[in-house]
Amino acid sequence: MKIRKGYFFTHTRQFVGVILTLILSVACVNGQSLKIEQILKTPLKTVGTYQFDQRNYSALALSMNYGSTSINNYTDIKKIKIEQIKRIDLVYTGYPATSFNDLTEKRLQALMRLNPAIFSKKDVEWNLVVQNNCQDENSAKFLYHGFVIYYLDPTKKPSNSADIDFIKERFKNSENNDFSKFSFKDSTVFMTFKRNSNWNNLLIVADLTGSMSPYIAQLLIWYKLNTNKDVVRQWVFFNDGDYRPNEEKKIGNTGGIYDLKTAAFEKVLDLTYETMINGNGGDAAENVVEAILKGIALCPDCEDVVLIADNLSPVRDMELIDKITKPVKVILCGSQTGINMQFLKIASQSGGSVHTIETDIDDLLNKKEGEEIRLGNQSFKVEDGKLVLMKGI
Repeated sequence: MKIRKGYFFTHTRQFVGVILTLILSVACVNGQSLKIEQILKTPLKTVGTYQFDQRNYSALALSMNYGSTSINNYTDIKKIKIEQIKRIDLVYTGYPATSFNDLTEKRLQALMRLNPAIFSKKDVEWNLVVQNNCQDENSAKFLYHGFVIYYLDPTKKPSNSADIDFIKERFKNSENNDFSKFSFKDSTVFMTFKRNSNWNNLLIVADLTGSMSPYIAQLLIWYKLNTNKDVVRQWVFFNDGDYRPNEEKKIGNTGGIYDLKTAAFEKVLDLTYETMINGNGGDAAENVVEAILKGIALCPDCEDVVLIADNLSPVRDMELIDKITKPVKVILCGSQTGINMQFLKIASQSGGSVHTIETDIDDLLNKKEGEEIRLGNQSFKVEDGKLVLMKGI
């Protein structure tokens, strides 16, 4: 038999190529299976009812029925680009209260069959989210089941237009408005400044993230009515990172902080809009201490720091509070249902004060051991130099 020149080498190369492809395929499948095993070991996150997080990402839901491993809208997986995926939540319910590993694994395998490349991407955050707002099978069926894929969309930014419009509506004719007639359901900020008219030479640090617009409006109204008194020397507004993805927010370097040294009301109003347009929080925690520290650096001669704080949001960077070198007067916004202990710690450790709609608690640093302090519907006691929550009133 006469073998053509090059025949042996050509077919040998083809054979080796097939073998290498098979080896790589097996390795890929094994790698994806290993990835599924790693995901199954992820600590469970428990919520009442799952809420889609669209503050920083665009979201694509791949839904499943209760107890099912089939993805209902499987063709939608084609709508996203793999390289843009940042996070994937697998959401299900905690009823019945048994192990879900087998069903969870099958659901992950169903997604892998649709697009194995998702499991090869290294920087995806995977979450297993269990909803517990269900007591029986019927209530469980009404809750969402399936995957939620979050991915970056450079053309989309979260909208806080309602908050911005809230401010604009109240200041659209600022020269002619009678601001003394404005009223708010919760007038904590305005009432605190009214009670403390002796405050002067201030550094004001204010949280401008979502839901804070009614309190920021009060701050601006107070300043409009007191501009001629030259009370404020430095403004610092923060939005927790300018829409930076949550996983990229670093302690002490989250960003989204805006500052101004001026007595002109219109410039303060412009800074308000700039801060709100460029960011709106993201996750619940805020870069409070980072903003305080920047303000102190900008105005070392300011006598006191006044923090307009969102009592309902945790402080992202509590580990930095030892660096605060000035007393912080904390105005707690939204404290009707309880006091955020982190803000009490910031106030007490800095030698500052705490202020609610009806109460001023001064000189926290010098409260005596065993002394009891009441704030709203809560009672605190000084123990070992710290304020400890005691009981409801």
